[in-house]
Amino acid sequence: MTEQTSNPELFDLYCAKIFDYLFEHFPMPKSLDGEKLTGGKVELGDLNQEITISPELKMFSATAIWLEEEGYIRHKGHTGSQYCFSYAVLTHKALTAMKRLPGVINSEDKRTVADLIKDAVKTGSDQAIKTSVATLLTMPWFPAS
Repeated sequence: MTEQTSNPELFDLYCAKIFDYLFEHFPMPKSLDGEKLTGGKVELGDLNQEITISPELKMFSATAIWLEEEGYIRHKGHTGSQYCFSYAVLTHKALTAMKRLPGVINSEDKRTVADLIKDAVKTGSDQAIKTSVATLLTMPWFPAS
């Protein structure tokens, strides 16, 4: 991602990182630390200066809050700062979507959405990240009957 990365691109990237991290550790709750997952920083100035918060951290926090409000993750609040979410875990909705086979992409491919997201995060490919997150967020999350 470049310095001129748009909000939708950052949203996709942070969704992918959050889903990959929480799926890898599921069902154990983990801290989602924005500084570790984004490289963003909170910089403290002198006593008379304001705190500077990187755009990455602001976008990470907004993404995690949106994922919580839409029912993809749960957490138990913040630890240390508003950019670190404690005891975060995927919900049933997210887990179900992550385990699905997105046959729409390639009917021969037996990889799950979780596999696509893991590969996208590993390679850092903007298009792979965008496609894998879009696949997860737009597919029906409820189990097929």
